[in-house]
Amino acid sequence: MADLMMFAEIFKDVIDLVDKKLSASVVTNNTTILFGTVKNDIHDIGKNLTVGLLRFNGFNVVDLGVDISPQNFVDATIDNKAVLLCLSGLVTASYDSMRLTVQAFLVECSNITLAENLYIFSDV
Repeated sequence: MADLMMFAEIFKDVIDLVDKKLSASVVTNNTTILFGTVKNDIHDIGKNLTVGLLRFNGFNVVDLGVDISPQNFVDATIDNKAVLLCLSGLVTASYDSMRLTVQAFLVECSNITLAENLYIFSDV
């Protein structure tokens, strides 16, 4: 487990270095993808790997970080006009947080077209 955590930290540093060099020229797809680790979870190794790989392949990715509340996901999705929302989580508590996040979208977005154009993906 320690090796995996060390690899994740090294990979994050590499992503930061490459992102600084390529950030202005890599985005070739206007589709916005929103990522975040759900409330009550701070695990982000898989999220960080996926975000980095998508950015390197030209996608506009917004990474909200970890322990993100359902309402913050809703607000960020609307603000960024995201069409793909990726909910990340590892611990069992993530299941309830993901369910609450999807429910928040059903309530908050019932009157706007975002609900018709948004895809939600979870990696648990």
